[in-house]
Amino acid sequence: MNKDYAKWKQKHYSKNYNERLGQHFVCDFIHQPWPELFYEDDDKIADEMIREWLTAHHYYVTMPRKIN
Repeated sequence: MNKDYAKWKQKHYSKNYNERLGQHFVCDFIHQPWPELFYEDDDKIADEMIREWLTAHHYYVTMPRKIN
């Protein structure tokens, strides 16, 4: 598992953001629309989608650069 992603996700939950997990990820890292993840209400499904995206884009250890 990507340790940086685990840290980012823990920070998301510890800071009690008013965003869904997928919404937060899209706003931080995705440079194009991804409505399926952005609007996903189930954090388990969003987590799986994020992990698949990280793997597909070769982010095994690090995270992509934040866009904001």
